[in-house]
Amino acid sequence: MPAQPLPELTTFLNSIWSILVNVAVILFVICVIVAGVMRMISFGNERRIALSNMALTAAVIGLVIVLLAVVLQGWLLKLLPAPNPSTRPGGAIQAFVDQPGGPRVLLVNGNVPNAFSA
Repeated sequence: MPAQPLPELTTFLNSIWSILVNVAVILFVICVIVAGVMRMISFGNERRIALSNMALTAAVIGLVIVLLAVVLQGWLLKLLPAPNPSTRPGGAIQAFVDQPGGPRVLLVNGNVPNAFSA
């Protein structure tokens, strides 16, 4: 079974992505609360009411953008195939294997390459 290329990088990027989505949702909630407080303390002032409406609209638009990005990411991950090391130029699957009680050995297509073959 070929190893996934750069699993640490993939895990790191997935962690960053989930953190950013969580921060965006938290910011949305904070913006909705701030817009509500702005509306409550407007005391009928039309300018302040319009400002609170704009703040709420901006928060909703931001949340829609984040949700579209999440849906697009999931759609692209399903649509695009996972990288396969055997399809890269040269077509050789390379892996290092630990030998019991011995050194690590490079395997190319499941075989130890012979240094003397042409």
